[in-house]
Amino acid sequence: MQQEPKAQESEPASANDVAYEEAARDASRARLMLNFLVILSAAASSVFLVYVLTRVLPRNGGDAANVDVPTSVAQAKVGVLRGQSTESTREVAFELRDVDEAPGYRDKYSEKLREALGIERPGRLYQLTVRNLSKSEPLVFSGGTLRLRDKSGREYTALWLASVAQAERATALGRMTLAQSGSVFTLAVGERRDLLVFVESGGEMPPAAEDLVNGTLEGSSLKKVNLERVEITIGR
Repeated sequence: MQQEPKAQESEPASANDVAYEEAARDASRARLMLNFLVILSAAASSVFLVYVLTRVLPRNGGDAANVDVPTSVAQAKVGVLRGQSTESTREVAFELRDVDEAPGYRDKYSEKLREALGIERPGRLYQLTVRNLSKSEPLVFSGGTLRLRDKSGREYTALWLASVAQAERATALGRMTLAQSGSVFTLAVGERRDLLVFVESGGEMPPAAEDLVNGTLEGSSLKKVNLERVEITIGR
């Protein structure tokens, strides 16, 4: 009786089959990890949404609480001192005003500038504007004595920054302001210069420019100039 041939032993798996199986397992693990990340992201989004609804947005539809941020909100009209010197060949206009027109901010801003300039004495800063209105002659300005008077008749002498500021103690802003506020300069026809002057406190803070009534500037390169209070609209 003829014997049946033995079944052939299975051939070992090829290298391609092994690589395919490993790739399939890696893909399966990647899908599981991706699904896990999607679920985790959805959970995190839900937690954040609940936080926003319960903590960030106003409760019960009420308005959010006001945030107190100092800002400069000026009045529609403010008081300044103005004067003009008219000579045969030169015409110069002067204006003295607060460093900021907003009543609730100008005191703080003046104090910040005083510290930035390295001024140790207490007091108030004002802005003095000089305009050369001449049609043909340059203006050589050399300071002088600036006196201011308030409603009660008290008189204050304004000081040029070079006599009170300390450049070695000033900040970068203070040094730049000091350089721009020199009391000796030349203005070409039509030019203007904005500079700061300082009034030292004599026991109490000097009044705002809004509360000054008049003043004088004399002893400079020009004849005596009278400054009188006028009301102006902001922006003019």
